[in-house]
Order: sequence, then C-alpha cells, then structure tokens
Amino acid sequence: MKPIFFPIWPTLLFGIVACTAIKELPPVQAEPMEATLPTVATITELVNGDLACYVDLMDSQGNQYQGLYAAFEICEQVALIGQKVKLTYQPLSFNDCQSSEPCGKSKTELAIVQIEPWEN
Repeated sequence: MKPIFFPIWPTLLFGIVACTAIKELPPVQAEPMEATLPTVATITELVNGDLACYVDLMDSQGNQYQGLYAAFEICEQVALIGQKVKLTYQPLSFNDCQSSEPCGKSKTELAIVQIEPWEN
C-alpha cells in the first residue's frame, strides 16, 4: 500500500493569504460608566420629581451639573440650597417608568445619598 501524499504548497499558500488578510484594528477607548462627579459643590437647585430627587450643582471651577439623581430625602434639605456641601454617592435603583406608577422596570444610577455642609 502506498502512503497518501498531500502537496504542502496549498497549505502554505492558504496560511500566507490568511495572515496577510488580518488587519490590525485600532484600539477601542472604553468610555467611563459615569462622568467624574464632584464631591464638594454648591447646590443650585433641588427638584422633587416623580421618580427621583434631582439636584443641580456648581463646582469650584464653575462647572454646572444638572439633574443628578438623588435619594428622595435629599430634596428635603432645602436649607442647603446656595451652600457649599460635601456629597456622597452610591448606586441606587430607580423606577424606569414614564410616571410614578409602577411599571415593573427599574434602572441603577449613581445617586447622591448624603449631603453635609462643607467647612473649609
């Protein structure tokens, strides 16, 4: 019985073609999950919405942050509007509905859970 002989040149040719066809893709820059949020800022507005408390802030460089999610209790601290405060954030679950009526959907957002007057 004779050994089966396969020509090697088609295998080499296929390997060379496959290697040259692969392009190097540019690196993908991952986007941060959350923008950098200030830990100390001035509260400019508190809005008690249907789904969350929304906070507007201005940091020491004059950057505005509008509509930041916050726990409902934060909106009760209206005396701190216009004052510089220390902010604590934590992921919280919020309804992801069109109104305050339950719809079975929720989303997790980084939210303000505590504010304290800032002493320099």
